[in-house]
Amino acid sequence: MRRLVDVDLLPFGVVSVLGLAVDLCVAWGLAIGAGAALPLAAFCGFTAGAVVNYGLHRSWTFRGAADASLRGGLLYGATLGATLLVRIGMVALLARFVFTRPGLEIATLALATGFSFGVNYLLSKHVVFRPARHGLSSQELQ
Repeated sequence: MRRLVDVDLLPFGVVSVLGLAVDLCVAWGLAIGAGAALPLAAFCGFTAGAVVNYGLHRSWTFRGAADASLRGGLLYGATLGATLLVRIGMVALLARFVFTRPGLEIATLALATGFSFGVNYLLSKHVVFRPARHGLSSQELQ
C-alpha cells in the first residue's frame, strides 16, 4: 500500500513556501495597495504562485514522476481549479464569519492558504505527479 504522505513532502513544502511568498505578496499587495476585493486579490496571488510552483515541482519535487503531456497539463489545471475553489471558498467564509474586522486580511489569506496547501499536496502527489505505472508492481511504487 502506498503511503498518503511521503518523503517528497519536504521538497513540496520548500517549493510551496516560495510559491506562497509570491502568492501572498501579490494578493496582499493588490488587496491593501490597490484596494482590490479580497477574493480577486486571492485569485491573482494564487495564479502567480501556481506558475512558480508548477515549474519547481516538475523540475525538482516530483522530477520524473509524470510525463509532460496534454493530459498532465489538464490534470494540473484541474488540480489548480479544485485548490483555487477551496482557497476562495475559505477566504470568503473566513472574511464573512471569522476575521470580520478591517486589518485582518493577512490572517484570512494565510489560514485559507494553509488549508488549500493540504488539498494541493494530496492532489499533486496522487493525481498530477503520481509515478507512471508502466508495469511496476505495487512494491516498486512504495
